[in-house]
Amino acid sequence: MRHSPIGNRNFLRPWLPPTPHENQEVISTIIALAQFAGGFGGLSIGGIGLGTIGLGVAVGASFAIQALNAPKAGSGIGAATAINAPEARGNVQQSAPIKKWIYGRVRTGGAVFFLDDSKPPYLYLGLLLSARRISGIRGVHISTNDIALSSFAFDMEVLPLPVEGQIYQKAGVNRLSMAFGAGTPGQLIDPILDTDFPNLDSSFRQRGIARAVFKFKFGDDAADFEKMWGQGVSVPNPLIDIDGAPIYDPRDPTQFYPSDWRDKDEVAAAMATWKYRVNGKEVGRTSSLVQADWLGHPSGVNYPPGRIRWDEIAKSADFDEEPVANKDGTSRPRGTIDGVVTLDQSPRTVIEAMLTTNQGFVVQDRGHGWVQPSMPRAPVLTIDDDMMQGGFDFQCNRAKTDLVNEVTAKFPAADREYQDTDGPTLTRDDLIESDGETLSRNIRLPYTSDHRAVQQIEKQYVETSRLPRSWSGPVKVRAIVDDLKAGACVRIWSKLYPDMNGLYDVVQTGFLDDFSGLPLSLKECDPNIPIAWDPATDEQDFTLPPLNVS
Repeated sequence: MRHSPIGNRNFLRPWLPPTPHENQEVISTIIALAQFAGGFGGLSIGGIGLGTIGLGVAVGASFAIQALNAPKAGSGIGAATAINAPEARGNVQQSAPIKKWIYGRVRTGGAVFFLDDSKPPYLYLGLLLSARRISGIRGVHISTNDIALSSFAFDMEVLPLPVEGQIYQKAGVNRLSMAFGAGTPGQLIDPILDTDFPNLDSSFRQRGIARAVFKFKFGDDAADFEKMWGQGVSVPNPLIDIDGAPIYDPRDPTQFYPSDWRDKDEVAAAMATWKYRVNGKEVGRTSSLVQADWLGHPSGVNYPPGRIRWDEIAKSADFDEEPVANKDGTSRPRGTIDGVVTLDQSPRTVIEAMLTTNQGFVVQDRGHGWVQPSMPRAPVLTIDDDMMQGGFDFQCNRAKTDLVNEVTAKFPAADREYQDTDGPTLTRDDLIESDGETLSRNIRLPYTSDHRAVQQIEKQYVETSRLPRSWSGPVKVRAIVDDLKAGACVRIWSKLYPDMNGLYDVVQTGFLDDFSGLPLSLKECDPNIPIAWDPATDEQDFTLPPLNVS
């Protein structure tokens, strides 16, 4: 009998309401998805609520879910700042500053660790930038001045290049000196402080913490001071363009990952092999690699090293690094992460925010885990009527509150000093007409700094919200294939219920208690959505609002 899609149904068990299948052991499940702050509640870019997929997860996934939710020692989740918020990237003076890491390209300040004005006409300022090694310095900004560096090397004094209109060099006298430490385990004392403050002990090194030290000359008068250091300030407020942490890339045979994070010597040796650039690519920005770094690190999700599927992560990184065309003829990597992580956040909050950059998810399969972006996948299995075993639940409608036909994203714009900026609005007039009203959402993309990437994510967000179908039920054991796991794609091909036919993502799979079948949870997918982007028609011209430098 042909099914007419007038609502959600529980097939072959009409006396029961649609419920998840009981008495099953979960062996493969998605345990985290992209969450868009300000977007539709509980619904990810993949369309599955975390509360939904968490139900019924057995012992195999319970550790990972607890790890995702657990705050780290000393963190205050209730008082944590928003993910990659502007205040997390500014300069602060606190007795116990919150630790932060830097991923990708970031403009940031740091926590003051040294401030001295005892040697007029100079003022000395030391900033702790990152609780983890950084890869490079691309520039310095003070007030409205972009300062060009004469040269750059870590642990060396750096001077500004003469620039027309700037007065950091006057009458042969240099008025600004800088030095930067990468944060290596063997970091030496800062060269400026070592020279000008010989009373400092040589152990004053800030080992393992990236730092910046500035030596400012006050200026000849108030006007001179303001031109160099800004109006209304007693201490200059420098911000630094940084290439963030080197991270592990499983595709590079010269790198290796520690087998035990408790072995400090092995960890130090492993992390010394990690890189920010490999073969000209900024792998330190690649979404999947950054997500995997957070997944495995003890300060992050702390997934066991031997349980991470680096072969799957390598495939994910290849997709994230594919070039995507821009309207101006340039290109950009498909998925990148730029921003800071403060260690007062729960690991789950951080990974969910990171997953917005590539509409990804965290998979756990047979005790192993990896991150995977939304990307086209060929179906690994076709489920026909004969393969279905017993009853199943099929949903073909989505509540109007879950539909979206207009979306605006807030993001940290790279050319606005990474201030949170309201991005372009995507309005789908065709969907508004069919829906009968405007269904708007405001979302935040905390780790996406390019408005063109923002627009592509907005398009995927809207189109994924229109995929209404889901299916759950057992299939026969003969459905077992090597690639049948969470995150895989399967096809339903039913003659009895043709309205179910199509492609679906596997959200969860396992075994019934008596091993008579495989219970599957599926969510409709469209393999074209992640790659459907034509800059000529999809990319809007976008003018950012005036920069607020107050």
